[in-house]
Amino acid sequence: MTLKEYRSNPALVEYAAGLLASKKFRELLETIRAEHPKNYRILARGQPESDHALFLGRILGFDEFDNNLMAAAVPEAPASEPIQATFAPEPVTEQTGE
Repeated sequence: MTLKEYRSNPALVEYAAGLLASKKFRELLETIRAEHPKNYRILARGQPESDHALFLGRILGFDEFDNNLMAAAVPEAPASEPIQATFAPEPVTEQTGE
């Protein structure tokens, strides 16, 4: 199941919202957020680029997980009608030099 599919199901969204409203779950979430890699490690200058790439990947992955967890409690927005291109010429207005 994708996040979009999850968010399209009102019962699952309601469950996620209830979970996020739970005091015990919020405490668990704050504990996990305190373990974010950016809170504990700073890479020294001169470290190999691969170390920096790995560290950045861990930070981005942690952030993506957190964002997806929060998004699970928000219903998927309904798709809007696509704007149809008309390719009609824009009206030309005459400008005066006043």
